[in-house]
Amino acid sequence: MKKYSLILTALFCLIIFSSCEDDVVPEIVFSCEPTTDFYASFILNYYTTNPIQSGFKKPTKQEGVCWNDVYPYQIASTGTGNCGITYEYVVNPFLATGISLQEYKLSEPEYGSFKRYINVLGVFPCEEFSSKDSFYNLFQEGQYGISSGFEDVGKFIIELWEDDILYTSKDVKNQPSSILITEVEYPETQGTAFVEATMKFSAVLEGQSGKHIYIQDAEVKGRFYRTSRWLLDWDD
Repeated sequence: MKKYSLILTALFCLIIFSSCEDDVVPEIVFSCEPTTDFYASFILNYYTTNPIQSGFKKPTKQEGVCWNDVYPYQIASTGTGNCGITYEYVVNPFLATGISLQEYKLSEPEYGSFKRYINVLGVFPCEEFSSKDSFYNLFQEGQYGISSGFEDVGKFIIELWEDDILYTSKDVKNQPSSILITEVEYPETQGTAFVEATMKFSAVLEGQSGKHIYIQDAEVKGRFYRTSRWLLDWDD
């Protein structure tokens, strides 16, 4: 009788262990060797609900992504904000500058239509863009937070657009990670100033559909350009 009891206990523990294993996000092992100056690598985990609340159980789908700056991919730059009074007299006291990771549809003309894109936006007060030196000082090696919105300056917002749905890191509760800038370069330029940066991060994004995407173990290198005020240039 004791023998059967031990066997049942062992089977019970095995079932429990297997159940726990099913809840763990399986690791995707893939090699991403950059072949261009700018690049992006990360894992996309798709969830029907917020994975933070479910303890990051097994996603419905995973994809390992390795993009170099060559068609059908493009590592470009983006930005938003205008430092002034806008539509309906709303004042925007911020500017956002970002790296844009773009994938184009092969079924369309070259660089004709996005399949998806990811924006990594740094949001900062307008006055920090007023000189080249203050702009350069925005990007230093170290940790940065993930912003809850465009008014939450000094941090970053991650956006992903796919299948006509926009996913964003804004207002996602208990966001699990920050952004780490590991390398920064300040090239000498005659025109618009920019910073070349390498970043590492993980972030949960919420879609307009209520679905979520967890960008895991991202490493991105690209350029952040100094943005100007709407229809105005800085004095220098």
